[in-house]
Amino acid sequence: MRPPTFWRTWTPDTEYSVTVTAIYPDESESEDLFGNERTLPPEPPRNLRVFNATISSLSVKWDATPGPVQNYKITYKPVAGGEPLSTQVGGKKTSIILQKLDPDTLYSVNVAAVYPTGVSKDIAGEGQTKPLGGVRNLQVLNPTMTTLNVRWEPAEGRVKEYKVIYTPAAGGPESMETVSAGTTNTVLQDLQPDTLYTVSLVPVYAAGDGKTMSENEKTRPLGAVKSLVVTDPTMTTLNVRWEPAEGLVKEYKVIYTPAAGGAESTETVSAGTTNTVLRGLQPDTVYTVSLVPVYPIGDGKTMSENGKTRPLGGAKSLLVTDPTMTTLNVRWEPAEGLVKEYKETIPAGTTNTVLRGLKPDTLYTVSLVPVYPAGDGKALSEKGKTRPLGAVKNLMVTNPTMTTLNVNWEPAEGRVKEYKIIYTPAVGGAESMETVSAGTTNTVLRGLQPDTLYTVSLVPVYAAGDGKTMSEKGKTRPLGAVKNLAVTDPTMTSLKVNWDPADGACSPVQGLLYSRYWWPRGDGTSSCRHHQHHPEELAARHAVHGVCGAGLPCQGGKAAVRERKDIAFERSGQHEGDQPDHHHSHRVLESC
Repeated sequence: MRPPTFWRTWTPDTEYSVTVTAIYPDESESEDLFGNERTLPPEPPRNLRVFNATISSLSVKWDATPGPVQNYKITYKPVAGGEPLSTQVGGKKTSIILQKLDPDTLYSVNVAAVYPTGVSKDIAGEGQTKPLGGVRNLQVLNPTMTTLNVRWEPAEGRVKEYKVIYTPAAGGPESMETVSAGTTNTVLQDLQPDTLYTVSLVPVYAAGDGKTMSENEKTRPLGAVKSLVVTDPTMTTLNVRWEPAEGLVKEYKVIYTPAAGGAESTETVSAGTTNTVLRGLQPDTVYTVSLVPVYPIGDGKTMSENGKTRPLGGAKSLLVTDPTMTTLNVRWEPAEGLVKEYKETIPAGTTNTVLRGLKPDTLYTVSLVPVYPAGDGKALSEKGKTRPLGAVKNLMVTNPTMTTLNVNWEPAEGRVKEYKIIYTPAVGGAESMETVSAGTTNTVLRGLQPDTLYTVSLVPVYAAGDGKTMSEKGKTRPLGAVKNLAVTDPTMTSLKVNWDPADGACSPVQGLLYSRYWWPRGDGTSSCRHHQHHPEELAARHAVHGVCGAGLPCQGGKAAVRERKDIAFERSGQHEGDQPDHHHSHRVLESC
């Protein structure tokens, strides 16, 4: 069986009669076979979509039609009525954007496929254009006293310009500005302070005004200064400082008056000024200070602060120091303000003085009062006591001998006329006194008794009387004795005696010297005899130059013992009761 045969050039949607005859090789023919059939109509496009509506356009899209499509025909018109419009696109295109449509209008859209043999049925759809747009995200911000900043995102579509309409919300004349289509912000100027405005934005299209969008915002009230402070008071001035008020300030008014009542005073300062000093005020007074910014359209908000002037001052850190017996030193830090003088009348620049001619050992109250042009300031008082009449310091009684004492001291304070030195035996006896000049700080007391404790007193004498008595004790040395006595170098008939001289001055030897002699016995005991010697004889025989006396210098050619001496004693004969001869006897001189 042969496969079917297809004819592709037949006209769509047409009734055809078909006759089929078989022709054999001998050219004979069969009976005819008859049949009737109608060709299908042309297929229309499928799956029509209308989307992406704008104010003046609609996008149309469809699926392609099988077959030899030459073009697609798109017909559209407002559903509410109007003349239809049509356009065509090539057979290979499946979409189109319909332009220049009316805003906010429902359109019917039909698409048909155009074949060489005819046009298919339409496929229909609808789409609505958007209404004329409004701006998006309208904001009214950054208010000042006379301006509002308006900002927005652009409206859709081909906007020619924007109208900015503003009016007081509570009622008043309407104002309008226009700005170009590319603008997205503007500043409204010359508004009324402290006023709520309704601001409307209208995009303008070729077809007319778009949707109106509105926002409210309030202008700022006329400003006030910020951070007003009244500082650094003195007795007659106050310092006023502030941060500037907002807006175009012409000047500032500074108004001040005593808070308790009194005359009001006003000063004006330039707009660029942020501080001033109020002068000529009353001491110790609270003032109310007000700051008013002045604008071209009127006065701004008043801001006030209080400040108090200082009272008439007093000196500070008053000290009464360095007392003597008749003076006190007064020192202070100066009082604040314009001081004329201090009482006792002292020039204003002075910060110390010396009070003289005072009584010793007396407590004084010292008061200091600054004197201002407006009157006396605050009195400041301190106490100070003059020193008592003085006494010497570090009194010492030193270097005693048998008849002298050395007295040393450090001078007494103050103007001393002289010193009295009073000394007397501590166990009682006649009192002696010497006077020395004020510049003296030591003396030697002479003619004292040996081996005697003395009380020595020092009294400084002032013009006002005797000062304080200071006393110390000192003892004279006793009459001396030789030191380091040694018996050396024995022989069968002699001994050598050595010693260190006695302290002090020795007098000449007078009268007889007295000696003792000891003889050892065999039983461990000894016997003693006494012997007298004439001084000259002893001195000649034993090289004795002098013998210690009563502490006076040697006179009449008799030498005193000044250095170590020695004496050799010879063996003597036996005495009754002595031991046998083979024991040597020793004679020992017992001196003073």
